[in-house]
Amino acid sequence: TYLSGSERTPVRFQIETRIDALEGLGSTIQENVDGAWWEALFVPRRSSARRRSLFAIYDTNALDIKDMVYILKTCVLSEDFSGEHDNFWQGVKKPVTGLVGATTDLMWLCLRCAQDGYVDSWELEQIKAQVAAVRESQIDLHAAFKRVSPIVSEDLSEENTFIFALSYWSRKVIDFAEHLVDSNQTTLAIYWGAFKAMRKALEETWAPGRIFRSNHLKFCFRNLCSIMVCFFIGYFSDAGFFTRYDSTMAVTLTLLHVSDGSHHVEYEKCMHRLLGVALGKSLPIIINGFSNIFACGSMQRNIFQGLSTWIFVFSGCFLYYDSAMWSYVGCLVGGFGIPGLVGPCMGNASDAVIVAKYKEIGSFIVAIIIQALLHTAMSRRSARLLLGEKMHHLGGAVKAGYEGIFEQDIPKVEEAVKLANKHLDRVKALAPECDTRVQLFRGRSTDFKDELCQCLITSWEYLVRELRMLEVAVKDWEALTQQEDGVNEEVTFGMLQMLNDRPSMEDVREDILSSVELVTQIAPEMLSGNSAHLAHARLLRLGTVQASSRLKAASRLYEELAWSTKSIRGEKEELTDDVRVRATIAVRGLEHAAYHLSKMEERCIKEATSVAATMSFGQ
Repeated sequence: TYLSGSERTPVRFQIETRIDALEGLGSTIQENVDGAWWEALFVPRRSSARRRSLFAIYDTNALDIKDMVYILKTCVLSEDFSGEHDNFWQGVKKPVTGLVGATTDLMWLCLRCAQDGYVDSWELEQIKAQVAAVRESQIDLHAAFKRVSPIVSEDLSEENTFIFALSYWSRKVIDFAEHLVDSNQTTLAIYWGAFKAMRKALEETWAPGRIFRSNHLKFCFRNLCSIMVCFFIGYFSDAGFFTRYDSTMAVTLTLLHVSDGSHHVEYEKCMHRLLGVALGKSLPIIINGFSNIFACGSMQRNIFQGLSTWIFVFSGCFLYYDSAMWSYVGCLVGGFGIPGLVGPCMGNASDAVIVAKYKEIGSFIVAIIIQALLHTAMSRRSARLLLGEKMHHLGGAVKAGYEGIFEQDIPKVEEAVKLANKHLDRVKALAPECDTRVQLFRGRSTDFKDELCQCLITSWEYLVRELRMLEVAVKDWEALTQQEDGVNEEVTFGMLQMLNDRPSMEDVREDILSSVELVTQIAPEMLSGNSAHLAHARLLRLGTVQASSRLKAASRLYEELAWSTKSIRGEKEELTDDVRVRATIAVRGLEHAAYHLSKMEERCIKEATSVAATMSFGQ
C-alpha cells in the first residue's frame, strides 16, 4: 500500500518498526522446535510429532526469507517516488495485490493444516487449488512487469527489489505447500526422524573432531582445574567454615561451569552467580524461619509452606523468562533455593543447623570466587580484544563473499555468507561484555566506544544481508514451471558471467573491495581500547578514503546491462527467474553495499578525527 502511493509518508517508519520486531523470532522458534525432537518418542498421538516436523519445515522457509524482509526495509526507506514510479505501479498494482492475497491465503491454509499435523483429502485438494492460483498470479505479475519495465533500469531498482522479494516469498510458500502435499509420514518415519535427531545430538557431543578441538580442550581444562581445587579444599580442609570431606564446592562448580569457547572472564556473569547462589540459599532460610511459627504437620504450616514455595518458584521462573538482565539470577535462585524449601520440618532449628546453612553459603561463594580467579589467570585476552578479533574475521568473511561475486564462484559466496553470519552472532554476543560498566577495573584502557560498536555492527549486518541478496540474485535456480515431460527447466544463463563481463565491473570491484579491506583493518583497532590506534593515519589522510554513499560506476553498469539484456527472450513465467530482474537486484545490492561501507568509513573518520583532536589538546 505504501509503495503504491505517490510520496513519502510516516507509514515507512511503522513498516521499519514492524520489520525490526521480527529480529530473533525465527531463530528462537527454530531452537524450540529442534529441542523438542525427543517428544516424538513418547507422544501418544502421531499428529503431535508430525506437527512439530511441519513447523520445523515452515520455520526453515521463514528463515530463508528473513534477510529479504530486511532488504525490503532498506527498499521502503530509500524509495523517493520519483521518475517512472507512478507508471510502474499503475501497471503492476492489480497483479501485486492478487499475488499477495493468493499467497497469504495459501500460507494460512498450510499453517492450519500443520497445526493438527494431518492433511486429509479435502485439505489436499484445497492446497493444490490454491497453489495453482498462486502460480497463475505469478504469471500475471510477470507479464505486467515485462510491460512496465522491459529493460534493466536504475530508476526502478527499488521497485524491482520489492517485486523480486514478493515473488521469492511466494515461491517459498509454494515449496512448503508442495511438501505438505507430498509428505505422508507414517509412525515408523516419525520415530526414524527422532532417532536421526538423537544420533545427530550424540555425534555433535562425542565426535572426536569436536572433543579434541582446541577451544573445547581449553574449556575442559579450565573447569577441571577449578573443580579439582575445590575438591581438594573440601577433602583436606577442616578450618573456618570448611568441613572435611565436604563436596559442596566441587559439586556447585559442576553446575556453574565456564562457557565452552570462552576466552575471557565474564565479570557480569560472575557477579550474577554470586548474587543468584547467595539469594537461592539465603531466602529459604528466611522463609523457613517464618514457617517455624506454625507447628510441624499443622494445616496452617502446610498452607503457608505450599503457598510460599509456589510464590518462590513462580518468581524465579518469571524472572528467568521475562527479564533480559536478571534471567540468569532468577534461574539460580530457583534452582538452588528449592531444596531448602522442601526439606523436612525441623521445628525451631538449633543454632548449629543455622550455622551449618550459612557455612554452606560461604562455601558456595568461595567456590565461585576460585573459579573466577582461575579463569582470570588462564584468560589470554580481554573481551575487547576478542571482539576486535571476531570483527576482523567477520570483515574477512564479507570480503571473501564479495570476492566470490567478482570471481564468479558461487560456492565461495555461500560459504562466506554462512561464516559471516557465524562471526556476526559472536560479535553481537561479545559487544555487551565490553561495556566499561561491567568490567571489574578499567586500568589504562579507554572507555569502550559503545555507540561506534553498535553502528559498525548494524552496518556489518546490512552488508551480510546484501551479500545474501546478491547470492540469491546471481545463483542459477531451477524454475518452478515444468516442461511437458515433467522435468524442471533450468536457468542456464550465467548471471555472474554476464555481470563480470561488463567493463564497469572492474571499477565496482575496486571500490567495494578496497572499502571492505579498509574497514576490516580499522574497525577492530578502533574497538580494541588502545587510544594510540584510534587516530589511524590513513583515515586522517582523507584523499585515500572513498567514503562515498554512491557507487560511482553503478549508472554505467545499469546502462551496460540494459543494452546486453535486450536480446534475451523473456520466456520465464516467474519473476525470480527473470534475468533482467536478477541483474537489477544484483547491481542494487552492490549499490547498497557501497552505501553501508561508506557509512562505516564516515563513522570511523569522525572517530579518528575526534581522538586526534583530543590528543592534540592534551599535548
